[in-house]
Amino acid sequence: QTEMISASNQASTEAAERTGLNYKKFWSTSGLPGVRETHIEAEEYSNSVDGLNPNDTFPNGLLYPGDPNGAAEEVINCRCSIMHEIIL
Repeated sequence: QTEMISASNQASTEAAERTGLNYKKFWSTSGLPGVRETHIEAEEYSNSVDGLNPNDTFPNGLLYPGDPNGAAEEVINCRCSIMHEIIL
């Protein structure tokens, strides 16, 4: 599960970058029981600021859910997704 989430969110991020379009990113929790408080905070924060710039880290220090450069306690068994919104 950890590797799938990481690979999926990394691929989504790389695809957004390759479009060449300006975009903002948002953290999206699964909404399932047991979501980490720091992941709920990342989702709430990204929504409150109307998205983060691509190279900004979320409050938990990750570039995207499952970021392999993040702390193990933030990454292992994460079920969250990254969302991208094109800026027109």
